[in-house]
Amino acid sequence: MGLIHTLPAHRGGFRPATRDHHQARHPDAAPPAPAVAPRESADLGFRLLGPLEIEAEGDTVELPSYRQRAVLAAMLLDANSVVAVDRLVEAVWEDDPPPTAHKQIQMCVSQLRRLFESLGHDTLIHTRPGGYQLSLDDESVDFHRFERLRDRARGAAHDERTGEAARVFQQALQAWRGSALAGFHSRFLQSRGTWLDELRWSTYEEYVELRLRTGHASELVGELTVAVADQPTRERLSAYLILALYQSGRRADALETYLATREVLVSLLGIEPGHGLRRLHAAVLADDERRAAALLRERLIA
Repeated sequence: MGLIHTLPAHRGGFRPATRDHHQARHPDAAPPAPAVAPRESADLGFRLLGPLEIEAEGDTVELPSYRQRAVLAAMLLDANSVVAVDRLVEAVWEDDPPPTAHKQIQMCVSQLRRLFESLGHDTLIHTRPGGYQLSLDDESVDFHRFERLRDRARGAAHDERTGEAARVFQQALQAWRGSALAGFHSRFLQSRGTWLDELRWSTYEEYVELRLRTGHASELVGELTVAVADQPTRERLSAYLILALYQSGRRADALETYLATREVLVSLLGIEPGHGLRRLHAAVLADDERRAAALLRERLIA
């Protein structure tokens, strides 16, 4: 089962153009709160692992204002804790806030409150000294569901319940819909998105290692090829692809993948492959299956 069907794009200097980017830099052009028909206490879900989304009873609730989305994202990242107004200002305007920034944040919070009230939830956002607190059940936020499933998978793997562990790892990884917090351009939200994406990739590496240990190399080649293309400087992923190819009887392709990985590391980062990757290459070059398997077993790859 392929898990890298919605790969996060590289984070960098590119900032996606959005129709409301002008609003983020010009707060006086505040749009009205989203028009949502009142309903009785709809079940709410919040998604951070991709573009920010609110789900109510299976329907996506639109937030037309960039500022509202940024404020909500910052509160969701620290749900059930007080988020300072200055942090919300940073999430929207970085280090160039307008004189009316605090007032604009207050307006955004009021609009979000009205939205939640229209969905039957009138006690989600609380005013606290110096900031606001968003009170939520952890299960309503996709990131917290991911963490719970990841921890459950790790426990199953520790107890040698490998089939269950692989299945639950898959469930956890399927929570991603693309780059976490995609579409935000403040450094604060971008950095938190990068942190979340790192958790995704490290968890995916745990899943791949488990599958390789249990003899599923050939099933992994396709999705690992896609993953390495998206994350070409991530040595552990490249090492797992090399090993999967080798264990699938594709030694020449494994060696070619090592050379391609080395070229990327040298050209982009100016470094040679790490010791673990070089040892794996030596094992494949010598056609030493036992040595290559031992490197995986002893966690000496990358």
